[in-house]
Amino acid sequence: MRLNIVKVVAKALSYMQHYCSPPVIHVDISSNNVLLDSEYEAHVSDFGTARLIKSDSSNWTSFAGTFGYTAAGLEYTMKVDDKTDVYSFGVVTMEVIMGRHLGELISSLLSSASSSSSSSLPVIADHWLLNDVVDKRPSPLVDDVGELEVVGAVKIALACLCVNPQYRPTMQQIDRALSMRNHLRSVFHLDHAASLPYFLEKTTFKGRVFITHATKAIYKLLLSDYVKVSKVSVEDMMNKTFFAPWIKLSVIDFHQTLEVNGIRFWCYTAGHVLGAAMFMVDIAGVRILQFSPDICIIESTYGVQLHQSRNLREKRFTDVIHSTISQGGRFPIPAFALGRAQELLLILDEYWSNHPELHNIPIYYASPLAKRCMDVYQTYINSMNERIHNQFANSNPFDFKHISPLKSIENFNDVGPSVVMASLSGLQSELSRQLFEMWCSDKKNACDIPGYVVEGTLAKTIINEPKELTLMNGLTAPLNMQVHYISFSAHADFAQTSTFLKELMPPNIILVHGEANEMGRLKQKLITQFADRNTKIISSKNCQSV
Repeated sequence: MRLNIVKVVAKALSYMQHYCSPPVIHVDISSNNVLLDSEYEAHVSDFGTARLIKSDSSNWTSFAGTFGYTAAGLEYTMKVDDKTDVYSFGVVTMEVIMGRHLGELISSLLSSASSSSSSSLPVIADHWLLNDVVDKRPSPLVDDVGELEVVGAVKIALACLCVNPQYRPTMQQIDRALSMRNHLRSVFHLDHAASLPYFLEKTTFKGRVFITHATKAIYKLLLSDYVKVSKVSVEDMMNKTFFAPWIKLSVIDFHQTLEVNGIRFWCYTAGHVLGAAMFMVDIAGVRILQFSPDICIIESTYGVQLHQSRNLREKRFTDVIHSTISQGGRFPIPAFALGRAQELLLILDEYWSNHPELHNIPIYYASPLAKRCMDVYQTYINSMNERIHNQFANSNPFDFKHISPLKSIENFNDVGPSVVMASLSGLQSELSRQLFEMWCSDKKNACDIPGYVVEGTLAKTIINEPKELTLMNGLTAPLNMQVHYISFSAHADFAQTSTFLKELMPPNIILVHGEANEMGRLKQKLITQFADRNTKIISSKNCQSV
């Protein structure tokens, strides 16, 4: 309820200063002039000292305000502007959260700020804010998420108390920060972005969506592919409502800084897939979201697991394929159509080029989506790593010399050893499942699961190497083929996550994108790792407000 009071007051002052003509400055914002109705809804009252800000006036006035709520020096300068109410709002916000007036705390905060630079906020640990500032009398904050929201409000309030009015945020920036309306898309994979059409067309969200160029290019192709494999009728999905959001997406370049309604943000390369980004968001001096000193939102997909080195995984991958086809076996690779597929195809094509004895062994990739997206990958070659850049200097690495597309199983001449990469990665259906069922009973054959697998999928089941499998027709078949789990998942392991967090040292860490058990294990390991820093670590659930 207290935060709602703060938000309502911010919205009222923002309206007065930025949507009224001429702008209205209240001048005397204090706890006495914020009234609650029977439903505890806040209302700003007592406009007896309010002033209209006119562009053709000096806006000088006699002192009118409540001591303790007005910025030091106002009684001498007598000049009123939009930052007058901002300071008072900061005091009221702290008073609402603390349950008492700031009193002497104002002096210590302002002293802390001025000891660094006029534009800096006081450097105060979040645990101090929660333990010594937040009022515990009604009841303690019930969860980590509530604590983070309170800390964010307090930091905004501290920004309002800057000695130099020039560095205080505007009420419009504060209102936007307390009820943020922009949406940032980090990656094109459907587990991140599938709900975007619904979010934009069926909810009350009216903001803008920002996305990198490569992500936007591939996202439309993903939506089209989703329609084709979805159980929902094509008529229902292939309409203007489903694809209209794609037109509305705004693009952003890496390291480009944008400002929308007082909120500044920019993005860095995430390295997950082509176009993937992590965003830094600056709201009234507080940096939050996916990459920041204040709050770091980070994935927990692999929990505390450790990956083998990249070179070792590539060698194991090519060795088991070479061994399998040398004894006349088939080697299916169920993989995601994007990201993983292009990565593995590059490895295979390079390996085949270096081994002439394999040139008569065919490699196929059976994914129309991957084929359509190949043009996008070639377009954004500059977004890839140095190894690809070096290859591209001599020839196009995506112009495969030893790999052919495969449209369907009817077009497949299954004679002799071969390597076939096909979707879906979980072996739930489509060509990957058909090929697997054809080949799973022959001990000469082998397969690799090259990425993260979801509970309940056939790919997850065969990693444990059961003796029998249930086929799509309901019959059972023996599992005699060798099953390898050489993962090329782009998700970070514990060593990478830990190293990244040690570099940032954020006071707040929010874990997302992970199965509950793995997320829980990661949280406990990070609590131990950051035990001496009072770092707040939150395990968030889907649709949980943070």
